[in-house]
Amino acid sequence: MHRSLSLCLLYVIICSSAAPIVSARTVVCPDSTGVPQTYKTVADTAAPGGVAYAAQNVGNWVLDVSNLCWLGSGLGYTVDYFTAEEYEISSEFPKHSQLYNLYLLTYWVGGILNGDTLVSSGENLDFEVFGYELVPVMDGRGAVTGRSVLDPSVPGYEDAVSELDLVSTCTDTWWSNDSYWPDYFYGWPPKPLYIEITQSIYGWSSATVEDVVLGDLAVKNVGQQTIEKLFFGLYSRPLVGHLQWLP
Repeated sequence: MHRSLSLCLLYVIICSSAAPIVSARTVVCPDSTGVPQTYKTVADTAAPGGVAYAAQNVGNWVLDVSNLCWLGSGLGYTVDYFTAEEYEISSEFPKHSQLYNLYLLTYWVGGILNGDTLVSSGENLDFEVFGYELVPVMDGRGAVTGRSVLDPSVPGYEDAVSELDLVSTCTDTWWSNDSYWPDYFYGWPPKPLYIEITQSIYGWSSATVEDVVLGDLAVKNVGQQTIEKLFFGLYSRPLVGHLQWLP
């Protein structure tokens, strides 16, 4: 792998539903047709490296997004970074149905660096403590950034792609310092590939695309060496059922 690599992933659920197009976010103000008029974001004020969650919910598919490079958040409660509201939605479709379809989806990146075969993962081993290497970046970009094409007065409008863009960056370079949790299997410090992943998740409320969430990923080599034989994969734990019946 040379210094940078860009790729695009598409996450799609297609289904018909009579559920109304109503956003649960207090920062999205629908008009009489249910189409959001504006998305008022806030400045990234979370502490560098702080974990943040936000709900991609302008359409008919509600998806929790985290700067841990996670889509979905399991079954626990999270607090929305923009509204400070507590909610329990990992991935819900259709909206307001309490029908869940995903426990967690994240990324695994592997390659050979300086002759050593390494893997950096967003999660593994069913949420074992520190069973991952990808964490929010430590230079202030760790919080989730919200952008929207709906309101020119909102910061980031010029770069926005959808009615709600949720953008965050994670990295495996944190493990290169002296403060580390040992490898789950072997007890030694994790060895980073020196990569950054910028995750951008897009959503729309229009009836033609309300059932679709698009994800764009930029994977960057921030180290000084070439990563040979790079592989990129998805780790997913599906979980299908009604909220009240889930464990």
